[in-house]
Formats: sequence, C-alpha cells, structure tokens
Amino acid sequence: MISIKSLKTASFVTALIFCFPLFISAQNKKEITLEDIWQNGAFTVKNVPGFNMLNDGMHYTQLDEVKGVQEINSYDLAKGRKGKTIFNNKTEGENGNKITTYTFSEDEQKILLFTDPIQIYRRSALYNVWIYDVATGARKRLYEERVMHASFNPQGTKVAFVKDNNLYIRDIKTDELTQVTNDGEKNKIINGNCDWVYEEEFQFSQAYQWSPDGHYLAYYRFDENKVKEYTIPFYDSGNYPRLYTYKYPKAGEANSEVSIHIYSLEPGTTATADIGREKDLYIPRIKWTAQPARLCIYRMNRLQNKLELLLSDATSGETELIYEENNERYIEINDDLIFLPDGSSFVFTSEKDGYRHLYKRNWKKDELLQLTYGSWDISKLLGSDEKESCVYYMAAVETPLQQKLYSVSWEGGNIRCLTPENGMHDVVACKGFRYFLDRFSTLNSVPVYTLLERSGKKVRVLEDNKALENVMQQYTLSVITTLQIPNGRGDMLNAWMIRPAGFDPQKKYPVLLYQYSGPGSQEVADKFP
Repeated sequence: MISIKSLKTASFVTALIFCFPLFISAQNKKEITLEDIWQNGAFTVKNVPGFNMLNDGMHYTQLDEVKGVQEINSYDLAKGRKGKTIFNNKTEGENGNKITTYTFSEDEQKILLFTDPIQIYRRSALYNVWIYDVATGARKRLYEERVMHASFNPQGTKVAFVKDNNLYIRDIKTDELTQVTNDGEKNKIINGNCDWVYEEEFQFSQAYQWSPDGHYLAYYRFDENKVKEYTIPFYDSGNYPRLYTYKYPKAGEANSEVSIHIYSLEPGTTATADIGREKDLYIPRIKWTAQPARLCIYRMNRLQNKLELLLSDATSGETELIYEENNERYIEINDDLIFLPDGSSFVFTSEKDGYRHLYKRNWKKDELLQLTYGSWDISKLLGSDEKESCVYYMAAVETPLQQKLYSVSWEGGNIRCLTPENGMHDVVACKGFRYFLDRFSTLNSVPVYTLLERSGKKVRVLEDNKALENVMQQYTLSVITTLQIPNGRGDMLNAWMIRPAGFDPQKKYPVLLYQYSGPGSQEVADKFP
C-alpha cells in the first residue's frame, strides 16, 4: 500500500507500502481472516479516555453506566480509585434522556448535561440541555427546545447558548432569559455559531466566548446574504430524498461578511470591534487576554498569507495592532497562542524561519523572542505552567516519525524532553499541569497509557494492552519496517512497509496502493497502526 502525503517539507512527505498476502499461516499459528480484523475485533486496542480534571488537580470525573443507570463519578488520578458519585441519572434515564456529554462550571457546583443530539455538520449539533445543581440535586431544563453551544460563564451563574441563529443568556438563579441578538435568520444572518466555511476549514463551531470576569460576551456575526446557495439531497428514508439548501461559497465566490461584537452584560449594550474597512477577509480566531476587558482578534487576508492580531477594547470596540506576520505562501491557523500573566506578552507558534517554532511576543516593549530552534517542527502547544514559568509542547526533534513531550522556559532556554523513549508519544495535559497522560507506542509495539508527573516521572500504567499483545502472539505477523524512497526531485520520502510473513525477495507479490494528498495528514509514523 502506498500513500504519499503532500506536506510542507520533503522530510514529512510519506508513503505506505503493503505487499499481499499480508499474513501466512505457520505451524501452531493462526491464519488471520477478515472476520478477525473487522467483525470479531480480535485486534482492538484498549484506550484510556481523556480526563475531566477537577480543580484540585488530583481527581477526575467520568461518565459511567452502572446497572443501566448513568453516573458521573470521581476518581483518584494517581491511584485510580473510585471516589464519590456526583450525579445519578436514574430519573432522567427513565425519561429516555441519555447523557452524551457534560461540563462543570468553574466552581464545580453545577453541571450542564447534554442529551439527544442531532448532528448538523462535522463539529456542530443540537442538544437538549439540563442544568444540574451538585449541592441540592435539583435539575432543570435550560430551554424548552434543543440548542447549540451551551456554556457556563466563568462564575457559574449564567449559561449562554445559540438558538435559531441568535445568542441567548439564561440566568440560573432567576431563570431570566436575555436575548443578546435579534436578527438571526437561516441562510441570512448567524450569531454565535459558525457558517459552513469556518466550521469546516477553521475547525471550530462555537462562535462566542465569555470574558474571564464574566462581564462580556464576544461573538461572531456572519452575514451570508451575498453567499450563493447550494442544494444537496439527503436519502433518509422512503423513495424520495429531502433537499437541503445552505450557503456554500465555491472558490472565488463571495464569502460571508464577518464582524465581531462584544456584549456587555451591564448595562446590556453591544460594541462592534473595529476590524478595518476590508470586508473580504477572515477572522479565524478570537481569544480573551489576561488583561481585563481586552479581546484579541485574528485578522487574515483571503489569500491567507498575512495575519494580524488586534487588541480590542471591550466597551468601545477600538483596536490596536499588537502583532503582524507575512508569508509569501501561506499561514496556518491553529490554537497555539497563550497569553502570559504579565498582561503584555504571549507565546505562540510560527513558521517564520521555515519550521514551526515557539516565539514570545511582548507588544508593549515591541520585542519578539524565539524560544525554540532547529530543522524540525512543533506539532502542538499543550499549555502554559505558571508555577514552573514554562510552556509544554509536542515536537518531532530527532525524526518526523516520532513525537515527544518537551518544556521550555518563558524566557527561552532550559529545554527538557519529558518522554525520552523513541516512538510516538500522544500526550494530554491534565488541568494544572501536575500530571500528563501519555499514549506511547511504536510500529511494532502496542499502545501503553502511562500517567506522568510534570517532571516526566512515571506514576502508574493505566493500560498496557497486554491482552492484545497476547492475541497477536497467536498469529504469524511480519515485522513492519521503515524505509525512504526518492521522488523525481531527489527528495527522500519516508515510508513504512508490511511484507508477507516468510517474505522471499526473489519472488513477486501483489501490492496495494492508496494515495491521499490532504495537507498535514502524516501517515508514516513510528506508532502502532
């Protein structure tokens, strides 16, 4: 099987090669069947879900089902012991409202329970939403119909949500409902939710954010009036499809006109952020800063090779430019930007020198400090640890086939590798950065989930997939190997290959080829396939 990925640097362009037959039965070994792989799940990998960390940094919660009843239970992170049951869904379960997901308020005194989802696009869905009071056990419906993007304010006293393209706020104590916007209309105006382009291409759907002090609600407004419509058939049931019409801009056609607005809960007024006169642009992100009443707005041209960060005053909407970056080709948008507590600087990733590295920008002093260097890319910025004055990131330093966890000081230097084992580390940071969950594997070894301290010290193994390892020993499996293949320009493309067991280099074998050219989709890595 061959798959070549078109990435930015030749060292990341990848290929896969599978020669068939993959597996040949040997003495005292089983022969693999398609039923083993696809129907019986013989080679299923056991996973460990991400942690819903509690504020103490020592416990997490998860949604369990006990004798047909859903529960939200707390667990000791370091030892894995079950603690108290925070929520029991017996009543709601009898009414048929099975919980899909949940979120805590910042003070952990209330929970939003999401049930009965109806999927819209890739990242958006409508839910029935319930507010649960942890102390009293009382629960009530947020709204009488399904809504989108329900979220607590940081104080846990209000919930914002989107309904019919308008933005609302519900006061939990008084039940008062405030309609923030009134002009929402299908295929015309969207408030607080993304249009199709932003959800698909900029990879987010909730288009509003609470300020850290809870005094403001910043939101997107999409004017789709100039966007042309597209109709597709849905074959749900019956003999005839239903037709779905939505605003879909093809290449070169008009996009939505996007504006950013900031609603002040007291006195209930709205300011429009000044993003300039140009309408044919993108606002791929907004992010509240560490300063009170200051919103950072990403402004990008339609060619996507110029990015500006604007700092907006929440009450007046006035903006100032705090960072600008130009690239003759393309600037990739991601969430790798963290404002530091000094109120004047932030850490972010950029490909300014040809590779994605970490930088620190102080806009008040007009300083830019590069924190990491080298002919390699950072794949993800995990977060900022105020206690250690550092940031954590994932990077492919030694080879693009491997990813490891690193930390670097806010001031540069003191770079540490916290997961030195060669292979693929997929790391999730726990709240407070006291612990990390590390999913580690190689091409020929099963995934092992380990809880790490911030120093990199292993606390305990949560799942070692020994059962899968034992199953694999019952079959004749060939060792997966890596190699490099030159393209027509002489660039060496990374590849991995599965040969048949008992491979004879003098014989010819059928080869399965598969090709996909999506950018940023690396197929060849030193991880369990």
